[in-house]
Amino acid sequence: MIHANSCREARNLFAEYENQIGLLFSDIQLDDGDGITLAKELYQKNNSLQILFCSGNSISSYQMNECPWSKTHFIQKPFSLVSMTKKVSELLQV
Repeated sequence: MIHANSCREARNLFAEYENQIGLLFSDIQLDDGDGITLAKELYQKNNSLQILFCSGNSISSYQMNECPWSKTHFIQKPFSLVSMTKKVSELLQV
């Protein structure tokens, strides 16, 4: 697992570890950008990237349409550690 505190840091870490990253787990709303834009940028560099968004707000169908990849998934906050771990495990086994 690689943790980033910002979109900028995530982009830099992705550039460094691109071939080792199989899943992006990101909130929809971030301090220095948004998860959807970040996911689009990273997915263009690695189209095998699984994407798991989370948010305390419900995600609209419009927002999900902004992510036209079959590898995009969503988990609603608050979520338990068990449900998050299960979802991540499912996505990494695909």
